[in-house]
Amino acid sequence: MSIFELPVSFSLDKHPVVASRFSGYNKRKIHTKNQEGAMKKAPFFHCYEEMKMCGRYYIDSDMADEIQQVVREVDQRIRKAQFTGDIHPTESAPVIEKSENGLKLHMCKWGYPLSKRKSLVINARVESVMDKASFRNGILYHRVLIPASGFYEWNRLKEKNTFTRPDAPVLYMAGFCDWFENERRFVILTTTANNSMKKIHDRMPLILEREQIADWFDNSKMSALLYQTPALLNRQTEYEQQSLFS
Repeated sequence: MSIFELPVSFSLDKHPVVASRFSGYNKRKIHTKNQEGAMKKAPFFHCYEEMKMCGRYYIDSDMADEIQQVVREVDQRIRKAQFTGDIHPTESAPVIEKSENGLKLHMCKWGYPLSKRKSLVINARVESVMDKASFRNGILYHRVLIPASGFYEWNRLKEKNTFTRPDAPVLYMAGFCDWFENERRFVILTTTANNSMKKIHDRMPLILEREQIADWFDNSKMSALLYQTPALLNRQTEYEQQSLFS
């Protein structure tokens, strides 16, 4: 049985999410299906992603073996249905956090609801995260790692690009979480894009190496990791239009 499993009360069959990407600066519309299969609008959120970065990532079964080697405990609520596929803002996903007994895989919902107008913050910039009051508690006391097989980004022609590690099955994306109305929510940290990402976007998730996991949860070593350049990634484009003059 895969460690990536949803809580009993959650069914991918009953709650498939279809996210449509818009050309506007920071909004994404989300629909769900009701139990009869009819499409309906979910609560609308403007997804405020700093520089509109990393609005979707995915998990596949190839991650399970490595994650089992990294964590010592899996949250008891994570059971039953195999947990793979795309992760969108507002959805719950596995995150790695530090517990008294070591590292633990826990469920957490993606996005901070920081505005009364239902705006959703899904990213935080490493350059300013320590200076923002809404992020300070999370980055100092509730850091997490968000495991992913890869993430998606779209270029100006709305072509979908998939980014993965050429040398590892898991991307350990750095982030943090906090409590909002008795519910834990996380955001993903972003940093300046490296050479493998610059063609598509000038930002990218802060991705740590497996050997840096312990340091991320060490208060004396965390700050240095915020400013490192992530490893180069593989990019696969769904369709890339070629210019006659390139």
